[in-house]
Amino acid sequence: MADSPSGYGIEMRIEADLEFHRTLCRLSENHTSLHVWEQLEGSIRMSIMFGGYERGVRNMDVARHFKLVDTIEAGDSAAVSAEISEHMRIAAETLMGS
Repeated sequence: MADSPSGYGIEMRIEADLEFHRTLCRLSENHTSLHVWEQLEGSIRMSIMFGGYERGVRNMDVARHFKLVDTIEAGDSAAVSAEISEHMRIAAETLMGS
């Protein structure tokens, strides 16, 4: 597959995205969350690939991920929960939407 303007191919970007989310789960020290994430990674990887290059890149938008990190850093657990739900809703809509 073609390289992105950043010089990183889609496969490398997918793995970086998955590692970002895996790291968040690991840092939460919630073993159940980490285990569930690890079980979902294969399906998520396939969903990104099935969605195509443009949708995959849109889903892995850095600014979208910074928003998640900023919300976590603010320390409001209700806001974090809402942001995670929104993050995943947007991912599903981006990858599976029409």
